[in-house]
Order: sequence, then structure tokens, then C-alpha cells
Amino acid sequence: MKITTYAVKNYQFTLIIFLMIIVLGITTILNMPRSEDPDTKAPQFSVIVVYPGTSPKDMEELVVDPLEKQIYGLEDIKKVRTKISDGVAVMRVEYKYSSNVDQKYRSWYAR
Repeated sequence: MKITTYAVKNYQFTLIIFLMIIVLGITTILNMPRSEDPDTKAPQFSVIVVYPGTSPKDMEELVVDPLEKQIYGLEDIKKVRTKISDGVAVMRVEYKYSSNVDQKYRSWYAR
């Protein structure tokens, strides 16, 4: 016997199974633990340099290039993104996920 013909002949059974699945889904959604703002530990930090009155070219030569050289010397660096404007440079340093960013940030900042 095909399952489709069985479901049509015994529509009461099919209806009960369908309602049980719906009730199970609603119960699961209502009892599922969730958080409004889950705690995520992104392996990155920002370095912001303010040097008033400098052009982007001077900021790159005097500040950003030496900083990038020091940062790339650290272990587990994945990527460094730098945005330079008049008097401000923002560097986003991304680590590999296997590294402890807080420990590395403290050790680099203490230099």
C-alpha cells in the first residue's frame, strides 16, 4: 500500500500527526533559550591614532608604516586594515580565531 493512499484513507491519523508536529514546533520555539545580545569574542581590536595637522601622506609615512611593521611582527596576525584621513588613522587588527586576543592586546599595549 502506498503511503499517499494510506494518508488519504486514514485522514484522522494524518490530521493528528500533523497537529502533533505543529504543537511540537511551537513548544520548541517557546522553550528555546535565546539571548538578545549574545556575547561574541571577535579576534580583533582597533588602534586609533590622532595626530592633528598632518596630511594622510605624512600620517602614513610617520605613524602608520612603523606601527604596521610592529603589528605584523606579532604572532597569529590574519589581517591589518588601515584607514587614514587628515590627522587620524584607524587600524583594525584581526587575529586568527585560535589566538587569545585579550592577552595579545595587553602584551602589545604594554610595549
